[in-house]
Amino acid sequence: MLTPQVKEGGKVIEIAKKSDYEKILRFLESAYGHFFNFFPLTYPNEWGEENFDYENTLIIKEEGQIVSLVKVFPLPMVFEGIEVKFAGIGSVSTAYSHRGKGYMSELLNECFEKMKKENYPLSILWGDRHRYQNFGYEVAGKKVYITITSRGMAKNKIESAQKTERFLGDRKILNKIISAYNLHPYRKIRTEEEMSEKVLKKFLPATYYLEGQNKFAYVSISRERGILEFGGDEELILKILKYLEERFGYSSFSLFYPDLEHIPDLIFSTASSWQICPDGMIKIVDLFQTLKTFSKKFLSIPENFEITFSTEIQSAILRKEKGDIIIKNGKGKNEIFLNEIDMVKLFFGTDFWKPKGGSKEILNILKSVLPINVFIWPLDHI
Repeated sequence: MLTPQVKEGGKVIEIAKKSDYEKILRFLESAYGHFFNFFPLTYPNEWGEENFDYENTLIIKEEGQIVSLVKVFPLPMVFEGIEVKFAGIGSVSTAYSHRGKGYMSELLNECFEKMKKENYPLSILWGDRHRYQNFGYEVAGKKVYITITSRGMAKNKIESAQKTERFLGDRKILNKIISAYNLHPYRKIRTEEEMSEKVLKKFLPATYYLEGQNKFAYVSISRERGILEFGGDEELILKILKYLEERFGYSSFSLFYPDLEHIPDLIFSTASSWQICPDGMIKIVDLFQTLKTFSKKFLSIPENFEITFSTEIQSAILRKEKGDIIIKNGKGKNEIFLNEIDMVKLFFGTDFWKPKGGSKEILNILKSVLPINVFIWPLDHI
């Protein structure tokens, strides 16, 4: 736990306490221009007083008043069967009168130390690239946007399903939504309470569902942000979209998938266009833990092959031995030395990023296993 640090001028860096709750809300409302109690009303599972995570909220105070804040959001993920421990960063804010003093940098660096102690391999955020590259973050991951229009639905003879209903909290329907969500190969590990909040309250989405012939589907949509999540049978998903188009006048919809290979044939044939984009900004907090987390991805490399991944601040060795992947700290054979940003590109870029140096054989081996995709549903963005 971070011990309160009293710095020059009476500035204090510390972990937030329960007595800080109201001050935190007022500070963030002022920083972001939101209405009174915006955060607990909009995100009760994360910002409600009974749920607030003080241990992961770092603040700077001057004369007892909060002047800067950064929050770490634990994001336990599953990527194609691999559990990944992400540390999300959000609510990065400094009082207008205290900007330019380096407070954000101090808090972020404290967060990184905290992440390392808690064995987080990776951190992710959504923000300005030029701002966060200075801290080792780079745009990465992959999201394929699929545009669905009325013409595409007409071509595939998708008809509106008048039995489409809005989800209003029924427990049996929630369980079906959870079951459909858990079929996604890329997803956050959510509690039942969290799932209920996300499909009912976060970003104020409306969630619609359709069931029939032992099939089920749901779509969460917001007027301001479009589709935020969906799951279940692909034909029923399209029927829900057709219903929403006819009832509310939507002219098009954007669905999104982690890769082209994950798009069902019916939805792909209905699409009028698609585009591939990155899905956030990633920082490799701990190279050893990152390799350990994704070690299964390297099982296809040749027996006895060894490679060292190094940046200016850390190095780790990966070796295949007797069919197993061995990960160690330190330096060994076939070193690939990159800066923090380029290491993110190599491991998690939208496409394979060819590093300078390294033999053709090594690059071909890396290309066979990298990049590792990262995809996070918008309802889990911070």
